[in-house]
Amino acid sequence: MCGRYVLWEDEPDELFQEFVYRFHEKYPEYDLSTGEMAPGQLVPVLVNDMEPELFSWGYPGFQGGKLLINARAETVRTKRMFQESVYRRRCIVPSTGFFEWSKGKRPHLLNQQGGGV
Repeated sequence: MCGRYVLWEDEPDELFQEFVYRFHEKYPEYDLSTGEMAPGQLVPVLVNDMEPELFSWGYPGFQGGKLLINARAETVRTKRMFQESVYRRRCIVPSTGFFEWSKGKRPHLLNQQGGGV
């Protein structure tokens, strides 16, 4: 799974533009201009009736270790760390693309052909 993703504000999709507008209304100081989102960063998400919020991306690692950003679909319901979230704290993370890394540590941006969220 990717470690970083992007969220470009200039997507022509009307529903997405509504999200961007409502997000900037609620968080005028937050800058989405770079578009790149990384673990540990405050990132825009949609919760409860599509309301924009800022959440920190990732779960604290064990004993102060690295942030956890992935959960396996096969075990997410049985792992204590993820149980409450999977049953009670769902959200939508808007994204216009994500990065995968080559063995040489070069990022490759993957997104939908023609754009889109």
